[in-house]
Amino acid sequence: MNDFFKSWLKSWDRVVVYGGVFDPVHKGHISAAEAALRYGRRVVFMPEKIPQHKHGTTDYSQRLKMLEIATKAHDKIDVVDYPGEQQFIVPVFSWLKKQYSQSGFVWLVGSDVVDYISAWEGVDQLEELGVKSIIFFDREGVEKPDTVQISDTMIASKIRRPRFRKKRQKHAAMSSQSIRSNMSTHHTQLNHSVYEYIKQNNLYK
Repeated sequence: MNDFFKSWLKSWDRVVVYGGVFDPVHKGHISAAEAALRYGRRVVFMPEKIPQHKHGTTDYSQRLKMLEIATKAHDKIDVVDYPGEQQFIVPVFSWLKKQYSQSGFVWLVGSDVVDYISAWEGVDQLEELGVKSIIFFDREGVEKPDTVQISDTMIASKIRRPRFRKKRQKHAAMSSQSIRSNMSTHHTQLNHSVYEYIKQNNLYK
């Protein structure tokens, strides 16, 4: 195997880490994960047990179960149950390195948190933790603050690593909040089996 091919394999051997609340997981989340496969060989959903910026969320075990249902048919998409209560950068990626020891990581975040990443504890250690890039997806039809519409250079400087840069893609405008507030209208944005699980467990009444 020549050096070029070895280098190519190493650059491709990345796992896309997709953290979030997923309350509930909807088709927009899944389409974003599918699109993110262009940046790595697998996508890993990692739901937050105790969301730091949202309150009154559905029980973690139920959100985890809905993710497992929604991704069941995707052989390149995993759902992981992180053992910690809070998802801080250093412990999370240290744990992931043990689970995927031969891989580097791509971090997929919601566009609504891009402005805050630079202030998160451990952001300056991303490179040594194996994170090769950060990506986010905009929702079509949803206006974003001016601070999100920043150049690659600005986003790189905010998180202090020039190789971390914004890769913008768009996916359909869907919102877990709108689904929760009007299930009868927006249930079509859900995987059918996820919707059945929601009905069976009387969620979002």
